[in-house]
Amino acid sequence: MSEPIPRLASITFQDDIEAEAGGLHNIHISYNTPLDGELSIHYGPCDIEASTDCHHTLGRTHVGNHPLAKRHIAYTDQRPSRFVWLPPTDISSDGCLHAFSGDVVVGRSTPVTVKSRQQRRWTAAADIMDAEGPWFDGVAYLKEKEPDEVFVAKTKSQTIGILGGGMSGLMTAHLLDSVGFHDWNIVEASGRIGGRVHTAYLNGTRPDEYQYQEMGPMRFPVSITYPDTNETLKINDHKMVFQLADVLNDQNSHNPDYAVKFIEWIQSSANAPTSTTKRRPDGTIPGVTEVQDKPRYQDNANLTYSNATAVYEATAAYEKWSSKVSIAEMAKNVYRAHKKAVDEGLFDFSEAGYLNYALKLNKNITDQVDSFLDDSPSWLYDNEYFSATNWRTIDMGLTRLPAAFGPQVINRTIFQTSVQGQYPTYTLSSKY
Repeated sequence: MSEPIPRLASITFQDDIEAEAGGLHNIHISYNTPLDGELSIHYGPCDIEASTDCHHTLGRTHVGNHPLAKRHIAYTDQRPSRFVWLPPTDISSDGCLHAFSGDVVVGRSTPVTVKSRQQRRWTAAADIMDAEGPWFDGVAYLKEKEPDEVFVAKTKSQTIGILGGGMSGLMTAHLLDSVGFHDWNIVEASGRIGGRVHTAYLNGTRPDEYQYQEMGPMRFPVSITYPDTNETLKINDHKMVFQLADVLNDQNSHNPDYAVKFIEWIQSSANAPTSTTKRRPDGTIPGVTEVQDKPRYQDNANLTYSNATAVYEATAAYEKWSSKVSIAEMAKNVYRAHKKAVDEGLFDFSEAGYLNYALKLNKNITDQVDSFLDDSPSWLYDNEYFSATNWRTIDMGLTRLPAAFGPQVINRTIFQTSVQGQYPTYTLSSKY
């Protein structure tokens, strides 16, 4: 019998692998010769010859013409080329990834660089990951599953359809591109991208003529400064918008046609018109300061309560309860503040509901504090945003933000097409 052909070079790993201890990493391999049967990948010293000498096992599967390889039908010849690696926290650099077919080494990577987890970033992410919020801890989820169950990554041969070219759809497309998944299309019912972020330019004017009206969002709160203490609170959740603009500007090589530039927004001023039915002698609307200083411009200036003490006490009781989640907590981490608001019951009552049902105040006193028509929950995040003293908007209109996605998405967006429903086109079943 002839000697078996050495198979050390059957599999080649990608070069210059960098992984993060305690994180998640994709491993890419290529097959230099057909490989059938069991395939396992391990991490350990670069000179080992047996899988038992490795630090840990990434996972095991079957490839090629093996009956159990049918699960990999989406890959060419049922030989998966992408694998998921969850490096433990205790591994060190300069080890290698080793591919084994049974007990035989069929491939070995160059030394792997292992970096420590970026604790600051991870802590911030962990703070806002919660079942009652939009965040999902994918690494923790995968670690709870059996290693072989998550070992083989799904093939990228699928096409993803993104429903809607609003900001969520645009961001989804951008993130898919950022991780190397480029086979996607946006299906948009209208003839433009941006969704509710839309600027109307009046009378056919150009953006740089500054004759426009925002039809959706207008501005972004940046920070709150309290004049009595000179303390400034940064509003963190909107920082993502500013970071996105930086990324898009870089992506578009700072092309002025797609530039997103933030400018100051004046939210209020002493001379701004205010809500009152009163008018100056010349018929114009008085400003904020005038109405505050001159009772003749105030509506209901002589308004009195049926029981001023009861109204004052009810207002104080509500403010004490609703302030269980402070503006500072919302500004620092709106997702954690949201979780606390749920736990504290702030979503259980509106202001009038809390006074009437929780505190058992009569409807007359309750209605003098807050109308029963107000059924909004006592989650006062609007107070945080509208307490802002520093605001930004986008020069030449907020439409500039979705427009900056244009070079990336326009040629992969199907306009004037609405989706009425979804249904499966086929069902695949396999018996092993």
